[in-house]
Amino acid sequence: MNQDENLILDELTKKKVSVWKRFATFFTDLILIVGIFIALFFTVGDLVISNVAKSSIGKINEIYASECVKRDVPYKEGTYGIYEVDKDKYIAKIIGTSASYEDAMEKYNNMYYEIDTAIQSGEGYSDAYIKFSATYYVTFLVSAFIPTFVFLFLIPVLNKGRKTIGMLITKTSLAQDKTNVICSGGRVGVRCLSIYAIEFALPYAIGQLLGLGFVIIINILTISLTKKRKGIHDFLTQCHVEKQEFTYTEAPIEE
Repeated sequence: MNQDENLILDELTKKKVSVWKRFATFFTDLILIVGIFIALFFTVGDLVISNVAKSSIGKINEIYASECVKRDVPYKEGTYGIYEVDKDKYIAKIIGTSASYEDAMEKYNNMYYEIDTAIQSGEGYSDAYIKFSATYYVTFLVSAFIPTFVFLFLIPVLNKGRKTIGMLITKTSLAQDKTNVICSGGRVGVRCLSIYAIEFALPYAIGQLLGLGFVIIINILTISLTKKRKGIHDFLTQCHVEKQEFTYTEAPIEE
């Protein structure tokens, strides 16, 4: 590559994606993935959990109902068909004994935690709860993996610029750090898995929604403060989001 070509390349590499365009890409993909995940988890996921963990839920309910009957406490089916204290009926019952609403609420809270504590020592409860929890978390993780795979791997590998939906909208491409060459399908796959495992599954396991929020904040900071507008996953896979006109399908040949 001669001196003039080097100067041109140096000039082009200075013209990076604006922070607002990078945020538009980031949040478009994030909203799509989260939206599909929520739709999957609270429809198909609910059915899967309720049916696959049916026997575990039945055992939990058997123990819960027994503790409620002992205390003459009304109960009802909650999420996934798991029993819980019927708050409205219990409070109405307490108020019927001339207690104030505040006193009734306090008694409800105390009774709720009393029963919750008591069922944990019930025979077979621990095993049933572990099986239910395993079904819940596997369904949760699969529901998140499906849109992540589709939007961050499948769609990018099916187009030349390795573009996600966000990149298609902002006219950017996924490029390697040192050369600005369009990323290979393998690198796109590693990027997808790093986002899923390190920026979703691990933070959720550690801090649930708080952990996920923390990761989003870190990504906002790194995108804002780094020259190439890189998220955590971009650092891990040595790539970045670049304006499509400044990317290459193969590395320039040096003379």
